[in-house]
Amino acid sequence: MWTRRLLLFAAGLGLFLSVRAGWGDEGVLIGRIIAVAILVLVFAGLLFVYLRGRRRPASGGVADVAGLIRLGRTDEAVRRGRELFDKSPGDPQAAWYLTAALMKSGHVAEARRVFGGLKRESLPPKMAAMYDRVRKALETGAQSP
Repeated sequence: MWTRRLLLFAAGLGLFLSVRAGWGDEGVLIGRIIAVAILVLVFAGLLFVYLRGRRRPASGGVADVAGLIRLGRTDEAVRRGRELFDKSPGDPQAAWYLTAALMKSGHVAEARRVFGGLKRESLPPKMAAMYDRVRKALETGAQSP
C-alpha cells in the first residue's frame, strides 16, 4: 500500500516539476486556478444533488405505509393504508401493507377480509414468500405478521 502512495507522490511531484520547468511560475499559477475551478464545480454539483434529494416530495404510496408501520405509528398507517387501498383496490401491495397495519393495530377481522382478496401470484417475491406465514397468523388471530 505504501509503495503505491510513494509512486503516486513521485508522479505528482514529477508532473509539478515538469510544468514548472516548461511553463515557469505562470504555468503553476494557471494549474492552481484550473484545479480550484474544478473543485468549485464538483462541490457545486454535489451541493445541487444533495439539495435536490432533500426536497423530494413524499411518495404517498405503500412506502409511506410501510415506514409508518416500522415507526410504530399503526393508527396513522391504518388510515393511510385505507386511503391508498380505497384509491387502488386492485393493487396487491396496497392490500398487503394495509393488512400488515391492520394486524399491528389489532383489527384482525378487517385484516382477514383485505387479505382474503390477495393472491400469492400477484405479490412480489418477498411478499409471496411470507404469504403462508401471514395467513397462519390471521387464522390464529395474531397481531403482527
